[in-house]
Amino acid sequence: MIADNVIKILNNKKMFAKKKFGQNFLIDKNILNKIVESSNITKEDTVIEIGPGMGCLTEFLAINAKNVIAYEIDPDMVENLGELLVEYSNVEVVLQDFLKADLSKYNTEEKCKNIKVVANLPYYITTPIIFKLLSETKIKQFTFMVQKEVAERFTGKPNTKDYNSLSVAMNFKTNSKIIGKVRPNSFYPAPSVDSALLMVEAIKTDYDLNFEANFLKF
Repeated sequence: MIADNVIKILNNKKMFAKKKFGQNFLIDKNILNKIVESSNITKEDTVIEIGPGMGCLTEFLAINAKNVIAYEIDPDMVENLGELLVEYSNVEVVLQDFLKADLSKYNTEEKCKNIKVVANLPYYITTPIIFKLLSETKIKQFTFMVQKEVAERFTGKPNTKDYNSLSVAMNFKTNSKIIGKVRPNSFYPAPSVDSALLMVEAIKTDYDLNFEANFLKF
């Protein structure tokens, strides 16, 4: 599997993880399995993956899902993924900054029932990506690998040190919970911080769009 050979592949191709894209490749197969199992991904599902990188998680998703649509901003990684995932006909790799992607094509009630989102997110774009998904789609289920401190702020409770405006906004829009902590050695290269697996379920509110927009801005 790709996860077993990431370092060898990078060395052979004279490639490296790029800091500007926050690239830390998840190579721990136990965690990769946990993501798929926790997300309850089946052959009925289309999975949108954000930031596939070397394709370790993409491969696990391709084996378990009906289709995988992977958005990658790094053209070098897109070329690499075309080679690494050639045997999986159900994977489409899109070279695009996800923050600039038009998500309207996913936004019909029937289609959204079978779409799930999975992402290993760099800390600096975690919040924009999550709120883009929540505001622009009707997709209900998201699984994110994020920096542990970010996950704790997203799920912070009143009267705790982690409770802040992000906690309020996430509680307003979602049911969110941390389903596992992940140590740096699960990645290559190893980041300097711990990570957490965050499960997010979008919830429907009874408020009109103007109220919601004004509340989140406030």
